[in-house]
Amino acid sequence: MCSPDAPTDSDPYTYGMESTTFTPYRIRLYSTSDPYTDLRRGDEGTVVAEREDPWGDLNISVKWDNGSCLKLIEGHDQWHVI
Repeated sequence: MCSPDAPTDSDPYTYGMESTTFTPYRIRLYSTSDPYTDLRRGDEGTVVAEREDPWGDLNISVKWDNGSCLKLIEGHDQWHVI
């Protein structure tokens, strides 16, 4: 389960993310490649961290309004900044 509190070093939202100054922003989900998530098109959340993985893909950690903590991967998932 995802922590509702601010991110920490052990927070599942930001685990493995670089510790840098980051300004959170809001997104709306269009689609995800994860077949097991409860997230649906139109769900909204706050991006709390970003990083590039070793393959060059942008990974974003999101605190979804429905409580989910699914990270999104550029090129695999689609979202829009709101």
